[in-house]
Amino acid sequence: MVRLKGALLVVGLLAAGIWYLTENPPVARAFAGVAAGGLLLFVWVRWRRSRSARTRIGTLGDLLSLTPPEFEQAVAGVLARSSYRKVRVVGRAADLGVDIACFDRKGRPVVVQCKRHAPGIAVGSGEVQRFLGSIMHAGADRGILVTTSRFSAPAIDLAEQHAIELIDGEDLVEMVRRVSRQKHVASG
Repeated sequence: MVRLKGALLVVGLLAAGIWYLTENPPVARAFAGVAAGGLLLFVWVRWRRSRSARTRIGTLGDLLSLTPPEFEQAVAGVLARSSYRKVRVVGRAADLGVDIACFDRKGRPVVVQCKRHAPGIAVGSGEVQRFLGSIMHAGADRGILVTTSRFSAPAIDLAEQHAIELIDGEDLVEMVRRVSRQKHVASG
């Protein structure tokens, strides 16, 4: 009942606002101009942020300086410029360990988990076990676990047993450099 009253209030306010704007064309034009300007500014800021995150990555330190969402975006960008298709970041609170979903070149579903750890912190077998559950829950054929650090020996053994691809910090930096060179060669 409370939701219905709230919804009716919102609809009523919207109707009153629309009526006011139709009765006052100069105010409506000003409102539309401000709204369009705000939308353009929002899109421009988002574009600049994503562009600066892509162009400033060249070292492991650059990757570590990214926020977790920026890191996920950077990994997604690397995958999209590699052989993966329909790459999308799906990570958020309660994402069940899947940060990126995509398809490999054979069209098989792949899920990716990103771990932005300091260089001295290894990803252990417990994290690989949890990711294995995420792969199964997502119904993916493959899984890729990406970190800025390294993987422990038990984590590597477990990943090999279940065909989980591991990309450590050094491998990730090399992938970033490789796709950056490909991009420069293609545009040059």
